[in-house]
Amino acid sequence: MGSAEAWMFSTKDVIWIVMTIGSGLSAYYALKQELGKLRGKVDKLTGDMVSLETDLMAKETSIYNRMEILKEDQKAAHEKLDLKMDNLTTHMTQLSTNIAELTGYIKAKREEDGKRA
Repeated sequence: MGSAEAWMFSTKDVIWIVMTIGSGLSAYYALKQELGKLRGKVDKLTGDMVSLETDLMAKETSIYNRMEILKEDQKAAHEKLDLKMDNLTTHMTQLSTNIAELTGYIKAKREEDGKRA
């Protein structure tokens, strides 16, 4: 070990050590305060992102629900159209049958009138 004189500090050395520790502590607390501000901003951004994601999911769900409603409406409209087309086909068939009967009746009537004359 060295002599006690080697461990002796002057007033200037003590002031320098105290100022260095004070500056270090000031820098530490300033960084800690900035870190707190940054954490607050990050938390706010995270909250904003979650809110935005929730809004987007709600809008997407709304769009998909509307698409399903439109799909069901379209399906119902197609079914109605199919029924109308089936009814139209039935009526056309009935009309064709009636025309055929009428044509046969007219032809028979002409033949009958032709035999009488």
